[in-house]
Amino acid sequence: MAVSNKNYDAYGIGKPRVKVFNAPIVAERAPKSSDKAPIGTIWIDKPNDDVYVLTSVVSNSATWINTGGGSGLFNTLTVGDSFYAGSDYGDVRLGSDTASSATTTATLNSYVGVAAFTNQKIAPGSSLELNVNNSLVSEDDPVMVTVSNGGTNDAKMTIERIAITDGKINIYLKNNGAATLNGVIIVSFICLV
Repeated sequence: MAVSNKNYDAYGIGKPRVKVFNAPIVAERAPKSSDKAPIGTIWIDKPNDDVYVLTSVVSNSATWINTGGGSGLFNTLTVGDSFYAGSDYGDVRLGSDTASSATTTATLNSYVGVAAFTNQKIAPGSSLELNVNNSLVSEDDPVMVTVSNGGTNDAKMTIERIAITDGKINIYLKNNGAATLNGVIIVSFICLV
């Protein structure tokens, strides 16, 4: 079964051009050395529940590596201070840190972090700006942010806006609850660079 797939580019958010992966080949058999496709193509042998990846084509002969069939689960994934995996399709960087601040500013120079802003008092309907100084972020970097508030009262902190500048993540919040927040606000972030 000769296969002729092409890799395509698309325009995305955060990067002007990104690679678009081909859909996997789903077949009723394992691939043969005569089955050629772009490097990195996934082949699914449906009856045997196996998955193969094309790693090379040399002298008109394709090499498909069996990655194992069935299912798998990571019970744990341990990452040291930082982790980096780069490819033509984008980069993955992880490095986590935590901080606690009794003010509205915390410093976390990591790609993944959690900041606890303690002693925060925000009345219902009031807004608050929290800042995470981070030397690893730039103005055009995509960053995912979540916010939660501690305590058992009826304060509900919601994100109104996130602004990324060089070296800083600015989080604009509003208390949409019926009670004053008197406690901690937890900010979690992942830099997707």
